[in-house]
Amino acid sequence: MTPEEHKAWQEKVAEETRELAQPINLSELEAQGVISVEGDWYRIYKFAELPEEAKSKIAELSSDDKGIKAKFIDTTQFAGVAAKLGK
Repeated sequence: MTPEEHKAWQEKVAEETRELAQPINLSELEAQGVISVEGDWYRIYKFAELPEEAKSKIAELSSDDKGIKAKFIDTTQFAGVAAKLGK
């Protein structure tokens, strides 16, 4: 990997980490009827209306007779790393 390629790779990783650090407004999605809290999971009623930035933060997916449910990543874990990469 050339120094230029390495720099580009570092910048890409930093940008993706900053994106992952952005919190998902789950309460707004719940108010819109897109999701609801179900224990440790979020029941997804309108997957098509789930924003891409929320879809990219799904850590686990499961389905049952009621439909799809998901767990999302903890964005706070990425915030510290994003801050360090921003320096």
